[in-house]
Amino acid sequence: MGIEQVGMDDDFFSLRGDSLLAAQVMARIQSELAVKLPLSSIFDAPTVRGLTEKVKAAREPEDVVGDDEEEGEL
Repeated sequence: MGIEQVGMDDDFFSLRGDSLLAAQVMARIQSELAVKLPLSSIFDAPTVRGLTEKVKAAREPEDVVGDDEEEGEL
C-alpha cells in the first residue's frame, strides 16, 4: 500500500486496501498469530484496533462456565 505508518483506527479500505490485500492480511494474521479468522472479519472490523479485538476473541476459550452457574440447570 506504500504507507509508512498506520494508526490503530485508520480504516483499511480508506487507505486504498482492496479485497486481494484483505485476503493477504488475513493470511498473514493466520501465519503470524496462529489465529484463523474469516475474510469477513476485515470487512466487519477494518482497523488494527478492530482486528485486534477479533484476534483476542478468537483466542478466548469457548463455553466458559461461570462460578455462579449451577451444574445441571438449563
